[in-house]
Amino acid sequence: MKDALQFDLLKDPPVKILLSICIPLALVSILSCFTGSITNILYSRYAGEYFAVAGLISTVTTSLSMVMGGVISAAWIKTAVYYKNQVLHSCSFFANALYSILLTDLILIALCLLFKRQIFHLFHVPNELYATVSLYYTVSICSCIFTSVASFLIYCINGVGSVLEILIGNAISSCGTALAAALLLRLFDAGIAGAALVTPVCALAVIAYGTILLRKKGIPLRLHADNWDRRHIKSRISDGCSMPSLSDRGHLHRSPDQPASIA
Repeated sequence: MKDALQFDLLKDPPVKILLSICIPLALVSILSCFTGSITNILYSRYAGEYFAVAGLISTVTTSLSMVMGGVISAAWIKTAVYYKNQVLHSCSFFANALYSILLTDLILIALCLLFKRQIFHLFHVPNELYATVSLYYTVSICSCIFTSVASFLIYCINGVGSVLEILIGNAISSCGTALAAALLLRLFDAGIAGAALVTPVCALAVIAYGTILLRKKGIPLRLHADNWDRRHIKSRISDGCSMPSLSDRGHLHRSPDQPASIA
């Protein structure tokens, strides 16, 4: 049974590969319809003015998500090429993919925070909501670094995992929001800050699962100064910023104002 759930991207027929990836994603999508409705209920009951606050800055968060989605896609595509060619003698290729994602995130986060006041003025954030929007905005923007790494690991899991491993990884990323929302909003009564933390908390669970799984498969993810390659990092960032996001199908990297589902 275990062998039947395995597939090889490099050797198996395209139909088997397609079904091995699409079936678990389809199952997760169906499940997320139910968990998404639960998440929405929790947001509406316990997150105060969440929907109004998220809507005011949705353009910024969506734009940030699109840029990072492109970089993540480019990082995964280039890493997959090295994996296909079995260039696994060091972790530099995976490390530089993570470096490019982290560096882009840090730059965008710094810019979004630096120009926060101007952005709020541009989108006419009302004075009575300014403090609430500022709290949600700051937490959401800073936590993007976790969702970006989690999205990259989801790509890796989809590429090298078995059918069951893909199902589990994507189930955590899309259905975990309901559990995180229940804990942060209902149990801990964290309010609007909790609403902003729902997605990154779920992302941390994906990062933990993805790191353990990929290490078991012999894929190194350790970051080390010796693996820093400026040419590779620059290539991934430039390609990613110039290409449309390939992560529109979801997973963790999505606009924080879309609480219903992240898969």
